[in-house]
Amino acid sequence: MKVRIYLKKILFIYFLCFTSLNAQTVITIDGVRASIMDNSFSYNDSLQNSFLKINVAEVWSLRQEIKKQRFDHCNHNDVGILAYIDTSGRVPFAQIINGTSLPKTDSLIIVLVKEASRKFKPVLFGNIPVRSMVYIKYRFHNRNWEEMLVKANGNNDLAERMVQYNSTILTFKTPEEARKLEKNECADDKYFYDEGVKYFQQSDFSKAIYNFSQAMEVNPNDFDALCYLGLSYEKAGKLKKACRCFSEGKDVSEKSAANAFNKNCSQIANK
Repeated sequence: MKVRIYLKKILFIYFLCFTSLNAQTVITIDGVRASIMDNSFSYNDSLQNSFLKINVAEVWSLRQEIKKQRFDHCNHNDVGILAYIDTSGRVPFAQIINGTSLPKTDSLIIVLVKEASRKFKPVLFGNIPVRSMVYIKYRFHNRNWEEMLVKANGNNDLAERMVQYNSTILTFKTPEEARKLEKNECADDKYFYDEGVKYFQQSDFSKAIYNFSQAMEVNPNDFDALCYLGLSYEKAGKLKKACRCFSEGKDVSEKSAANAFNKNCSQIANK
């Protein structure tokens, strides 16, 4: 028994020495090079897989909290977080690798990760908790797909089968019922956004306003469409409406809208 404990200690010391000798300062994840905040934490597949396996419910719960934040699920639907897990399961540091394009929302996501870490279980190596870096990636979808994913409790394979089943039964619906089930706000958003850009480039600002408004109707978090809508109003000589768009974008830290607001609307806001 003592020999086994001794061997475990030797293996653990070897593991720590090996990881410290090979401490990473920069890693590439999802094609993004990121500087490590603390290289006393280790990143590798076995540590990551172990963490995700023992924290399935907690990782899913964190996803649902992130989904509540206001960002564009259709056009910025990949959120990737590098979390530093200490030996208690807490997250002292976290980095956004792929974000929402909204600095304020990305900062809120970091806060959510740290709060969720109170429920995380640490990674074990030989039954001994170790420090680890874990990359948690979430994909967000259109409302229909999200509904299936929630019903499947985060099981992507089951959700996919449910989506396929729904597609199959469309043939047994009336045309009106089928159109309702097929409605996809992300596809509609893209159509109206592309149409809006086309008319904006042609200086047909009334049609641009219509299409960007429709894009916002189906996807209220399309802040690119919101900024274009503001620019279209500005070009059409409707500065107050333009400034309302820019102000809304500025409130969620959308950079282009904030710049347009500061350039065109500061004086109006101060009156």
